[in-house]
Amino acid sequence: MKTRPDGATTPGTGEGSGSGAPGAGEGAFPEASLSLLIAGLAAQAQVALGLRANPTTGSTGKDFVAARRAIALLDVLETKTKGNLDDAERRLLGAVLADLRMAYVTLTKGS
Repeated sequence: MKTRPDGATTPGTGEGSGSGAPGAGEGAFPEASLSLLIAGLAAQAQVALGLRANPTTGSTGKDFVAARRAIALLDVLETKTKGNLDDAERRLLGAVLADLRMAYVTLTKGS
C-alpha cells in the first residue's frame, strides 16, 4: 500500500499487488491514478478519431462510434466525480474533454 499526500492509501504496483508480472518491482507499471485513467481513455478516443496511430497495428483510421464511446466515458467520469477532484484533476479532465469534443465535431462535420 502507498500513502498519498491526502492520507489515503492506494494499492502498490509491486509484487503481490496483482500486477501480473512475477517479480515485478516498484515502477514496473505506472501507479494507478485518475490522471492515468483519463489519459488512457483520451488515447482511445484519439486513436478512434485517427489523431494517433493504433499502438497495436501502427495504422490510423477513424471509428466515430468508438470515439463517441470513449468521450462519453470521460463525460460520465466528469459527472460522477464532480466536487471530488482536486484542481489539477478537474482542469485535466475538462481540457481533455474540450479538446476531444472539438476534434470530434471538426472531424465529423464533413461526414
